[in-house]
Amino acid sequence: NSSDAGSSDAAADDQHEVVLDLLDDRDGSVTVGDLAETVALEQTDGSSLDVDLAGDVHENLVEEVLPELDDDDLLDFDGERGIVSTASESHVVARLLERVRQ
Repeated sequence: NSSDAGSSDAAADDQHEVVLDLLDDRDGSVTVGDLAETVALEQTDGSSLDVDLAGDVHENLVEEVLPELDDDDLLDFDGERGIVSTASESHVVARLLERVRQ
């Protein structure tokens, strides 16, 4: 179903933005667990944390979202340690320029 694919893409884009925004707000690094909880809360409009949803988000972050963002040089993902950190300054500038061009 193409509408499912569209909504799935939109959800992935939302997760990308939440992850990048959270890293922008924090100096240094964050654990994948913290990211998963934050993304899950965003998806429930900040009401209460759904543990099952947080688990699903964690799995999606580790398997898809974080490796994609790491490949695009938008962040650094250490899958073995479960740590996500901001990319180098040049990558942040490139990200901002890309947003302006859109």
